Amino acid sequence: MKNLLLLLLFSSNFALAQLDIIQRFPLQDSTESINHSLILNAPNGDLLYFFLENNLLYYSRSNDKGLSWNEKILIDELYASTYNSTCNKFVGVVTKSSKIIIIYKRPDLNFYLIYSDNNGLNWSIPNQILPSYILSFPQITEVNDSTLWYLFSHGGDLKYIESKDNGESWSEKTLIWENI
Repeated sequence: MKNLLLLLLFSSNFALAQLDIIQRFPLQDSTESINHSLILNAPNGDLLYFFLENNLLYYSRSNDKGLSWNEKILIDELYASTYNSTCNKFVGVVTKSSKIIIIYKRPDLNFYLIYSDNNGLNWSIPNQILPSYILSFPQITEVNDSTLWYLFSHGGDLKYIESKDNGESWSEKTLIWENI
């Protein structure tokens, strides 16, 4: 069970375009960290690149496998923590039902979920799923029965919350491992 959870925690669900040279994403401010970015493959095949810039969450779309990108679009304001940079990492998943889900931390320090049911063209109003915590290594994944798991380290323990209704509601925190 522990090996399966670690595999889920560190798995990826997308393929990226092959580049000849490594270069910074052209629409992101060059002073911002690329550690706070995420690429998801939308159900229609477009690539969606999510990134932070000046404490704002943006995304851009590519419909040619990453060779060119549309202008950046603001999704929501995010909180950039100065005491623990892993707190402001955001995660995302594309579900089997084609819903794109992003989980992130907002200025009130709580964790929120936004989603799109139409390939990232429109986004939901942010919905709080966790109160303020210092989290490390957040990850979201969908398991075979379409249950969503949001895994994270909190206080040295590995915990998760789950949703059985495509992210509409979430369970209480469940401990997986102590003192990892």
